[in-house]
Amino acid sequence: MSKSEVLQVRLTPELRKEADELFSSMGLETREAVRLFIVQTIAHGALPFAVIPPKKDANGFTAAQRKRLDQSIAELEAGHGQERELIEA
Repeated sequence: MSKSEVLQVRLTPELRKEADELFSSMGLETREAVRLFIVQTIAHGALPFAVIPPKKDANGFTAAQRKRLDQSIAELEAGHGQERELIEA
């Protein structure tokens, strides 16, 4: 039997949970899906799917960026911000 190697991937706990749930619904474990992705990428000589940039709102923010911005604004409005001096270059 050929030797195998370990590949470590860093994910947020939320992303890992979503991936585990999705792949489980397909009858796969996340590690199997990662291996399948690598095998298919090699077989195609490219990513086996189209990479589409995330959609942006009218102000040019992705949904994730908008969420973080809204959280930051809420924190500031709740008095949890720190005032800083503006440094001009």
